[in-house]
Amino acid sequence: MLRLWSFDISLDSDNKEVPLYQQLEDKIRKLIVSGTLKKGEAIPGSREMALKLNVSRKTVVTAMEHLVYSGWLENRERIGLFVADITKLKLKDKDKAAMIQASAQADSPSEKNLSVIQINDGYPDTQL
Repeated sequence: MLRLWSFDISLDSDNKEVPLYQQLEDKIRKLIVSGTLKKGEAIPGSREMALKLNVSRKTVVTAMEHLVYSGWLENRERIGLFVADITKLKLKDKDKAAMIQASAQADSPSEKNLSVIQINDGYPDTQL
């Protein structure tokens, strides 16, 4: 099935502090939280996305694997990647969704530079 992709993602290759895969992961999360990418919507293939973003395919695959593992995307075997139901995210990922939504709504540069410190109970994640 041929799908027409239209996504507006740009990565800052000059930013040495945040790896490209992390930038891509964050941008896709923001698109999901903002509602631009809706539940069940297909994500472009890794080869096509790598070509459009002018990055290596491994960069795209790494970002997509992280998003699938954390529950933002779901992998439908032999079909592709689709936006998952974010209401089913684990608590720590829901907190991350709230932070992403807050940072997406922040307009002033001072609000965008806020640091987030996550304090947990000290128990390891059983899924790891």
